[in-house]
Amino acid sequence: MRTMHRFAALPAALLLGFLPVTPLLGQQEGGMKKDGAMEDHAAMAMSKPTAQGKLTSVGNHKAVGTVHILKADGKRQLHFTSDFSIEKGPDVYVALTNGPKPVKGASVTVARLTRFAGEQSFELPANIDLGKYSHVVLWCKKYSVSMGQAELHTAAMGKEDGMMEKEGAMMEKDGMEKDGMEKKEK
Repeated sequence: MRTMHRFAALPAALLLGFLPVTPLLGQQEGGMKKDGAMEDHAAMAMSKPTAQGKLTSVGNHKAVGTVHILKADGKRQLHFTSDFSIEKGPDVYVALTNGPKPVKGASVTVARLTRFAGEQSFELPANIDLGKYSHVVLWCKKYSVSMGQAELHTAAMGKEDGMMEKEGAMMEKDGMEKDGMEKKEK
């Protein structure tokens, strides 16, 4: 009888021995499950920001990092970069506003913040007209206080990009004049 139990236990032991080595269905190397959300996040990370801003602290609340508005495949996301961090609060929300404080009826609550540091993204509803909002605000609803804010600049009109475009145009014009190829208008 004991020999029969030993033989019955052998296939079970072999099966259990191979399970940790065999990848589960739907998983890739490294144990990370591949799904649409990961692909969407990767596509968004590769897209160029349509607007961006640097978070600044408000009052005694420390907030740092960069926020981007990204667009890819018809979807839009508000994305905090890996350098993002803010002081913890009881109910901190991310909002789009026209200034450094949310105004009832003139602001849009994007999401409740559940992680207070690191890279994270929030999908923006398609019906939001982003042109109406100039700031991203991190707002504690419980105490009705702003904890951090970022003024948004469109990527084409941001200080750095805008200056580079103007300087590039000036350099191009200067180069033409020096070469005797000044553009003549009719």
